[in-house]
Amino acid sequence: MGNWIRKNFCFGMALVSLVLLLLLGTTNKVYAAELSEEAKISLITCSPADDLYAAFGHSAVRVQDPVLKFDKIYNYGTFNFGAPNFYFNFVKGKLAYQLSRNNYSSFVRVYKRNNRSIYEQVLRLNNEEKKAFFDFLENNYLPENRVYLYDFFFDNCSSRIRDILNEQLGERLQYKEVDTQQTFRDLLQPYLNNRPWGDWGIHLILGLPTDRIATTQEYQFLPYELMYAFDNATLDGQPLVAEKTTIFEAEEIPATWSLLQPFNIALLLLILVVLGSYCSFKRTPLRYPFDTFLFGLAGLTGFILFLMWLATDHGPTYRNLNMLWAFPLHLPIAFMLLRKKRAPMLKGYFWVTSIFMIVVVLFGRFFPQPMHWVSLLLAAVLGVRAWVIFLKEKRNQERANVLVMEE
Repeated sequence: MGNWIRKNFCFGMALVSLVLLLLLGTTNKVYAAELSEEAKISLITCSPADDLYAAFGHSAVRVQDPVLKFDKIYNYGTFNFGAPNFYFNFVKGKLAYQLSRNNYSSFVRVYKRNNRSIYEQVLRLNNEEKKAFFDFLENNYLPENRVYLYDFFFDNCSSRIRDILNEQLGERLQYKEVDTQQTFRDLLQPYLNNRPWGDWGIHLILGLPTDRIATTQEYQFLPYELMYAFDNATLDGQPLVAEKTTIFEAEEIPATWSLLQPFNIALLLLILVVLGSYCSFKRTPLRYPFDTFLFGLAGLTGFILFLMWLATDHGPTYRNLNMLWAFPLHLPIAFMLLRKKRAPMLKGYFWVTSIFMIVVVLFGRFFPQPMHWVSLLLAAVLGVRAWVIFLKEKRNQERANVLVMEE
């Protein structure tokens, strides 16, 4: 009896496995089938969202074939928070994104629920071009091919789509030259105007490479710019876009305003520091706890920016001029302010720092990497306190010299 059950169980498992293989094989054959003449390939563009990682919009590819009853979205903007060492790789600049494939209806439902506009541009491709594009996507979707190292400016959900078309169509595809000369930082700004914290944070962390003038195709790292470029592009002298439709128009939600914005906080801090420094100037402190915190925080910020330059693969964070005010050396110097007997060199250090801060505040907007207004206010705060510390330490040393002479 036991042998009979065991044999039939094994036979049953083998039968189930065979059926699953047949089903999977059938599914793969559907995806590998030739697209019909009714097939369409479209660029899908989605509007920005509230989350900072989605603040610049999104691009994807739609492949639709009513004959095969095939309607899928190919999405190069997928990442997995649960991937091994996700946050460490993110900090290092080695964030792995991947191509995902989803049902078109599910994709639209999610973006509608999040109140994000969806625009579709059907591309004017012949059957051979559609097949080549589709085959590329299917091959790229294979597990061994779907993962890539994400780069915010040069290898993302938008630039990948452009690169596929460029490779498939070559010089037959022509883009209209952009009319304006904008840097990467300029291109980001319209998406950050209503995000004050994100605006300052991005300006703080991005360095000089962000201030290079972008070429026509480099504009297309932004989904909306890719959509505009496709609107004006030609293929063999004909418009690349055969048809453009709005799948969903998001409800316009008025921007909210809050007093707790970085500019307001930095301005209030500057006012309080100026008033506090004036009122307490005649007093000689044994220590500088507030300045230890202030310069320590600035130095820690500078140290992080320095690491983002030298210890990561985040190219846009290199050579960051914000280190002129958030100077890494402020961090160890800050702890020296807690000593009762302070080194004479502190006087010279804070004199030089105050001069540096004056230069940053007066000319920071004209640097090759323009300083953000919040950073300029913080530089002013540091400058005021550096000048006050210099004067107090100078007075302390003069008093000490007088006492020595009297003895």
